[in-house]
Amino acid sequence: MDNSDEEWTRLEDIKLKGCTLEYTGNAKRIKDVGLAQARRPLDTTHHYFEIEILDPGEDCCITIGLARRVINIR
Repeated sequence: MDNSDEEWTRLEDIKLKGCTLEYTGNAKRIKDVGLAQARRPLDTTHHYFEIEILDPGEDCCITIGLARRVINIR
């Protein structure tokens, strides 16, 4: 599956490279976060997603979550 910017509602401090999302922020403080939110929500016919962490970094904190709507994290 090939991804494009049109498939995402929000990409904050995230760079899209094909099917890979890459964090581009500073990661110096706990508030330095990246966010990727898909444009199409999960539903009863599209309820599966898969995540593989390719490089967690040195002092990382990775959180995966689901949201009912666009959220404000800032």
